[in-house]
This record gives sequence, structure tokens and C-alpha cells, in this order.
Amino acid sequence: MGKFDNILILSDFDGTFAGKNSRMVDRNLEAIEYFKNNGGHFTMSTGRLPCMLKIVFPTFREVVNYPLILANGSILFDPKTDAILSELFYDGIQARLDIKDVMSKFDVIKFACYTDDGELQSGITPDEAVGNMWRKANLTYATDVEAIRARDYINETYGDRYACFRSSYSFTEIVGVESGKGKRIPALRKFSDKKLTVCCIGDFENDIEMLKMGDVAFCPSNAIEEVKNISDHVVCHHDEGAIADMIKIIEEQYI
Repeated sequence: MGKFDNILILSDFDGTFAGKNSRMVDRNLEAIEYFKNNGGHFTMSTGRLPCMLKIVFPTFREVVNYPLILANGSILFDPKTDAILSELFYDGIQARLDIKDVMSKFDVIKFACYTDDGELQSGITPDEAVGNMWRKANLTYATDVEAIRARDYINETYGDRYACFRSSYSFTEIVGVESGKGKRIPALRKFSDKKLTVCCIGDFENDIEMLKMGDVAFCPSNAIEEVKNISDHVVCHHDEGAIADMIKIIEEQYI
């Protein structure tokens, strides 16, 4: 048995695992190999879609050794087979109407969605979106303030259908109410026969639920204040190797 046998690290990608401009941080990669070689389970929980993760991180299958949470909880993905293990959809017919309502009230400058046809559709109108089963939709706003106002409106008006959160300052993501990074943690636990300690790390609003539902919460020093306030540990900046710092703390305090 390895010292990290009962540890699962669940890491956000952008602003957490990846450095600036999505670069791979050598210090992280070395620490993750040490962690895995001693029994640890490492994976990612990201808003990225499978097709997008493959582009920005072509070697991700060599780094993770456990199923991933993708599309902010809409997809569980097997890195060994490139297969979708489970996915959650919401009604795209209704979503078109709801998102058009949002776009009529707020300064939205771009719409995108990921539907059952398996491709990201971007720079279109809701009526032009192909497919009536949606995994998630994205809205980009003219300002951060507008993004916050729209997020609150969506959650207050349509909270029975969707969960809406920002994944960057002027960018909201809309997933089904059953989706979310944190809501998928129970499903991840079932892929192991061990009682895992789930250590989560993230930097933005879409990570908050995950950080609350995991066992130990970490964030990089570049995280927003709302994330820092709920984290057990604040580690170094994401460009300096936040995952490496996290693994050091796990080894010193949680095994």
C-alpha cells in the first residue's frame, strides 16, 4: 500500500492546475507523479469540454488516473477509454426561451452552448443552436458587474431548472440544476473500493460547491476572496505550482 492510497485530489484546471496561458507547470507534474507512484488518485474537475481539454492539455490522460468531472459537472469522463461514463442534460427548447429572456435584459456579447451533438457551438444565437438536449450554456458579458447581475437573475428566476455561476469575471456558465462540480463528488467516490479523502482545489465561483462538498479545501493565492474564505489552505499562485504545494500539505497533515 502507498501512503496516498486513500487520497483523491480533485483539481480545477484553469487558474489552478494550469499556469498562465494554460502552460503546464513542471513542479506540478513532478509532484503528481510522486503522488500517484505512492498510491494517490489524481483527477480534474473543470468547466472544459472533452474536446477542449484535449486541445489545451493533449497529455492529460498521462497525468490523471481517475475519472474526470467535465463541463462543470455535466459529464463524467473515463481518461482510459475516452468514454463518457455519465452525462446530465437539460431541456434545450426551454433553455432557448430562458436565455433569450436573459439576453434581452443584460448586456450579453456572446452566447455558446454544448448540446447533444457533441460539439461546442459558439458565436451563434440561441435559436441557431443545434440540438434540444443541452449540457451547458455560456454567456459572456460586457462587464463584470453585468455578469454578476445576470447570474443573480438567472438563479433567482430560473433556479428550479439551472445552476448559474461565473467561471471568470465576465463569463457565466449555465448547467442543469442537478449538475455542478460538487454534486458529482458522490458519483466519483463509487469508482473506488476505498473510503477516500477527497481533497479539492479551485479558484473561482464554479469551484465553490466542490470545495464545500469535498473533505479538504485548497485554493491558489490567485483565487477570488469568496473561495479563499471557505478554503482550509491557501497555497501558492497557480503559475508557481499550486498542486505541488497542495500535495506537500496533504503528506504533512492528512496521512
